[in-house]
Amino acid sequence: MTTPSATEDTKACRGGRKAFANASFCRPAVPWTRCVWVCAAVLAASFATPVVLGSARGESVQRGTVVFELPRLAQLQISGDLSGLLALDADGTGESSYDVGSVTSAVDANVLTVTATDAWDLSARLSGDWTCPGTYDRPETDLLIRVTNADVGTIENGASSFISLATTDTMILSDGSAVSGNAVDIQTRVLLDWESDVPGAYAISVTYTLVGHVP
Repeated sequence: MTTPSATEDTKACRGGRKAFANASFCRPAVPWTRCVWVCAAVLAASFATPVVLGSARGESVQRGTVVFELPRLAQLQISGDLSGLLALDADGTGESSYDVGSVTSAVDANVLTVTATDAWDLSARLSGDWTCPGTYDRPETDLLIRVTNADVGTIENGASSFISLATTDTMILSDGSAVSGNAVDIQTRVLLDWESDVPGAYAISVTYTLVGHVP
């Protein structure tokens, strides 16, 4: 068997992966231990090189969308008490009211609080007829109301002065924008008549309605 020359051995050791695999058949010109250390150093250097695979944090980003529809909303609150409006006393004050021809509440006896997310209308109507003593039928027109103050809104249908109501809605205030906590003061008056009125208890109800709408 012919022994390879030193030059051929050196080429074999430098010949890459195939030459390294056949290293047992060659005699390197450099010591074998040196060749092993050199090869080990090359492998260590290749493993020390960082490899970037996608995001450094490995994160995955997703997006969620919140969808909702806001309806047109309106809220109406009422405060105040008119239960004592017709509690007339026979001590001179009742007689004086009949002489004047009416009894009138405080200017803010009822306070309506209007809140709406859009343009709105405020209306008033009678809920029914008077309840009267006996067979007496008091005219519904004896009840009058007026808007004495409103933080926001335009007074409609002459309601800045006393107006009578029917059993259908009468608009008394409106505005073209959203509003929150809008205070509306309502004053009430009842007409009196010495000759027609019958002694006894009377009652009637007024319904206020707030409606939101497109401007």
